[in-house]
Amino acid sequence: MTLIETRGHQMFPVLDAAQIETAKRFASSAARNFAPGELLYEVGSRHTPSWLVLAGAIHVVSRDGLHHEAAITRLGIGQFSGEVNQLAGRGTLTAGRAGPQGSVLGVDCCDAFLEFGRKDVKAAGIKNVTFLCEDVQSYPFKPEYDFCFSRFGTQFFENPVAGLRNMRKSLKPGGIMTMIVWRKLEDNPWSARRRMRS
Repeated sequence: MTLIETRGHQMFPVLDAAQIETAKRFASSAARNFAPGELLYEVGSRHTPSWLVLAGAIHVVSRDGLHHEAAITRLGIGQFSGEVNQLAGRGTLTAGRAGPQGSVLGVDCCDAFLEFGRKDVKAAGIKNVTFLCEDVQSYPFKPEYDFCFSRFGTQFFENPVAGLRNMRKSLKPGGIMTMIVWRKLEDNPWSARRRMRS
């Protein structure tokens, strides 16, 4: 068993309703709501406040030098964030994000690709993700999403302008659209070296 499994109740105590009310009297500011997935504090942050969870959750993660995240714990209602090293003015060793409360829609015109996502979501026990086999360029999206993300997909659009315009239509006012696409060959030295060897 891990240390968190055996001593989690001591490492991450849970305040009862009366203790929460007492703690709220000593808060340095009013309660704040965070968007699902919003970063509360980053690895190395100094002077980070301790957050008492009143609703939802905080997901605490560690990061390695390659920016891979590993879950440490999930702080629920009545638990609070903070690390002992913060008392000495040192940077945090972990990062914390608001827990997921929304939903995710995965769209692709290839159902075989979506099947990989369905299997991953099922294996992880995630319940707030759905998949849709449709063409993003023409699907009649409603402006109801906060975030739109495409990973190596937009470069395959038959009509990139129509596709990007339609993706933008899916967003609420102030929504964010992010894409990852390949750059020129010379901007990808690992690929250029491999090509020269061939």
